[in-house]
Amino acid sequence: NNTARIPAFHRRTHIVSQGIYLHMEGGAEDVELEDADADVEVDEVLLQDEPQQFGETGDRGDSIRVYARVRPPSAHEGSAPCRDIVRVDSVLSVVHLLAEPPRSFAFDGVLSESSRQEEVFQLVGTGVADACLNGYNGSIYVYGQTGSGKTHTMQGPVTALTSMQSDEQRGVMCRMLEFIFKDVARRHAASCDVQYRCKCSYLEIYREQITDLLEPSSTNLQVREDVNRGIYVERLSEHSVWTVSDAFHVLWKGLHQRHVGATQ
Repeated sequence: NNTARIPAFHRRTHIVSQGIYLHMEGGAEDVELEDADADVEVDEVLLQDEPQQFGETGDRGDSIRVYARVRPPSAHEGSAPCRDIVRVDSVLSVVHLLAEPPRSFAFDGVLSESSRQEEVFQLVGTGVADACLNGYNGSIYVYGQTGSGKTHTMQGPVTALTSMQSDEQRGVMCRMLEFIFKDVARRHAASCDVQYRCKCSYLEIYREQITDLLEPSSTNLQVREDVNRGIYVERLSEHSVWTVSDAFHVLWKGLHQRHVGATQ
């Protein structure tokens, strides 16, 4: 499995999570995108002189990658009498905390306050998408404290279907769907020997209850395990999508069924 995590906090208390699940048949596997609120505890890690890149083999052959993104201060935080104690070293992929005592945390990649949504996707999303199209399962999990920017990273300020395709602030989910369908079209043009079929599911876990966001009346779903199918969610609907526009419509429908609460 190829998994990318943002940011690099290792323990979470699950409150709300939601994810869109895209299943592809014909030379590709599954990609799952999720974000979750969490109470977190930061673990300090040893510094690495040369963090491995996505897909490299070795002691970390499980292909799990951990990334950290530092968000800029909000308007309220910016007006408060406080000082900046976070320093990001993008070259060494290290976040320095200028506290007492100072501490440093190393990751597979770090993104500073000024990082753009496209930079986030290029660092985190493209490797997972490529792996999925080459036959591996892929997941991207975004987790952190309330107000840390999870929804902005994954979804962005999506206000209309057109913004999913053109807004510079659109998040990882929109960019991932666009990338996959473009690459499927490229591969199909190069060789007609492989056919692709894409199906989307979209679920939410809220207060330990699983709901199908594409069929909101279908709730309290159960996680099952089968010898042939592996682990799956029973009665979770699957919608066939033939174009990126179809996929965006599925995403748009699910987004309007989520449980959300504005960060104060």
